[in-house]
Amino acid sequence: MIFPIEQTPLILPSCFAWYDAFTTPAGSVASWTDKSGNGFHLTQGTGSAQPTCTANTLAGKNVLLFDGGDKLIGPAGMYGISAGASTAFMVSNSTTAVGRPILGTAAGLSSYAFRYVSSSLDFVNNGVGLTQAILLPGFTALDWNIFRGSRSGTAQAIQRNNGTASTNSLGANVTLDEFQVGAGPGAANFHTGGIAEIIIYNRLLTAGEMVQINRYLSNKWGIAIS
Repeated sequence: MIFPIEQTPLILPSCFAWYDAFTTPAGSVASWTDKSGNGFHLTQGTGSAQPTCTANTLAGKNVLLFDGGDKLIGPAGMYGISAGASTAFMVSNSTTAVGRPILGTAAGLSSYAFRYVSSSLDFVNNGVGLTQAILLPGFTALDWNIFRGSRSGTAQAIQRNNGTASTNSLGANVTLDEFQVGAGPGAANFHTGGIAEIIIYNRLLTAGEMVQINRYLSNKWGIAIS
């Protein structure tokens, strides 16, 4: 099923957090509204660290651009994302070889993260840092892509544009003590590039639901999927 860009799949209201640049006004972003209704708005009070919402960037729609020194901070209510099954979608690109568009930490370890590494992206949802991250290689970071990261039990997966998922096993999950979009601790972790949309669920979606979200994002942002 193809959805008009103004319409959302019926399962979206059940999501944990949802950030959409399409409905965000152009200009500096001090707060990125959580459209899930749960109130997990991402904020940044320092003007120089605010990303910029730029009009007509991807498929004629607004996206948030991060310049390598910007980040938005999530509230404490988001810290439980990593403590159980979850599914996250992110529409993004990167103009540099490294950067973390999404990062949650627990006791200083990267415990919920998407990370660009050259022409790869990795995902982790566990409590031992990036040592058990799962790597998805073989794409051009500058291109816009739809990424999906998920976890259930001790299995986690990462997928690009509704293609074949890469999977691995990992250790016990943890509760975060920090959640940020655009960077993690330390200047080396800043994301340089764009983020168009983020959708997070605190459950593992069914295969059919994952396809539905991928189709919705593909139609909206003009990104071809498998």
